[in-house]
Amino acid sequence: IGLGNMGKGMAANLLSKGHQVVAFDTNPQAVQDAVSLGASAGKSPKDVASQCSTLVTMLPNNNIVRQVYTDLNEGILAALKVGSFLIDSSTVDPAVSKEIAALAKDSGAASFVDAPVSGGVNAAAAGTLTFMVGAPSEDDFATAKAILGQMGAKIIHCGDVGTDRKAHV
Repeated sequence: IGLGNMGKGMAANLLSKGHQVVAFDTNPQAVQDAVSLGASAGKSPKDVASQCSTLVTMLPNNNIVRQVYTDLNEGILAALKVGSFLIDSSTVDPAVSKEIAALAKDSGAASFVDAPVSGGVNAAAAGTLTFMVGAPSEDDFATAKAILGQMGAKIIHCGDVGTDRKAHV
């Protein structure tokens, strides 16, 4: 969910490595571009959540992250499958990540990890991003690493969700 400058490259890497992707973005052309690479089109974040048990979001700011996860009509948490694994690669305030992690757990998610990226658009396209992961446990980090390794070259565990990454990079 989120097929902008960074998300489109991330989705393309997942598709090129044989993963099934249900793609959503508010820009219909971005969704069509992902469909042309083999993705299925999602109608909303809620629709994607109803079809998938692993979700990756790459969104532009705090407010959009909150909306995509918590909107009562079309948000991810409105249709979250129990046991889902959620990865937010957006660069947002750590407090937002902690807030969404708590709401996701209350909604039945197995885990929520935050995994902001470094590397830019070219690294997203090349699959060489660096992910700085906040995960509540080593098992959650291992699960996230297996997924993020399909889109990046360096996956660093920085502590729990919302951890200050400056000390780890």
